[in-house]
Amino acid sequence: MQARLSPFLRSGSASARALVGLWLLLAAGAAEAHAFVISSVPAANAAIGGAEVTLDLQFNSRIDSQRARLVLVGPVDTRRELAIAEDPRPDRLSSHVGTLPPGDYRIEWYVLSPDGHVTRGYVPFRVHPD
Repeated sequence: MQARLSPFLRSGSASARALVGLWLLLAAGAAEAHAFVISSVPAANAAIGGAEVTLDLQFNSRIDSQRARLVLVGPVDTRRELAIAEDPRPDRLSSHVGTLPPGDYRIEWYVLSPDGHVTRGYVPFRVHPD
């Protein structure tokens, strides 16, 4: 089976190729502007001890920490908003969670990314008995 190209692209004109190239560049730039977590402590799906849990999320880009939110969701959907620690690094959010009883948890994060969009996600983890 042969792929069909529109007559516009089939013509091979320089303007058609330039338009397609510009569109690809803009699409790639828009995708990179959204903030997402590239590493976390605890790591996603990690099993940790419950003694003095500290949270650290590193994002792929700058974030507005003043408008960010961190929420700890625990067993039976208990929710607790976490205080965000001041951090000079513009791509991180940190918080001291404290001691947690055993169970399944997730950290929900909400941040304002450089493109002006609010992005959100979560990091699941499990606390096991020490």
